[in-house]
Amino acid sequence: TISKGLSLVEHDVARGMDARWALVAYGGNDSDFDWAGIAADPEGDHRPRTELPEFLSKLKQTVTELARVGVQPVLMSLPPIDPRRYLRFICRNGLDRNAIMRWLGDEDMIYRHQELYSDAVAALAMTEGLPLIDVRRQFLPMRDLPRYIAADGIHLTMTGYRCLFDTLAGWIRERL
Repeated sequence: TISKGLSLVEHDVARGMDARWALVAYGGNDSDFDWAGIAADPEGDHRPRTELPEFLSKLKQTVTELARVGVQPVLMSLPPIDPRRYLRFICRNGLDRNAIMRWLGDEDMIYRHQELYSDAVAALAMTEGLPLIDVRRQFLPMRDLPRYIAADGIHLTMTGYRCLFDTLAGWIRERL
């Protein structure tokens, strides 16, 4: 999560971090929920691991801290997720899918909620004039996108990680 990331950045800066760039890639874990809690109480008020305003505040602190010591923060958008696969993965050990669906409203809400965090990263890059590696833009046009997303719906397959690596490497090659 961004809280752990900020803590790591502060630690590395205190130890004398020496880097030209730092890839700042957060939001996926921050946007996730306590699905067991939701299944147990679908009528309850459930919040993501890191609510969006706190996420943005800590993301901004992270990039500010990096820039303060001369390290160029480079933000990265999130790869897309597959909400149907992720919901199956969430419920694989017996969580009540119907209860989770009552809380969600529709399966695509999982996707839309994660996209809010990715869009917030991109918006921060734009408003702060920071470089953004928009990996989401690389994945979304793919006609065969499902083969790039693992069975759990949130991680990438080896093919997906290759695409991510190629996107990151292409960004770096352009700047070297």
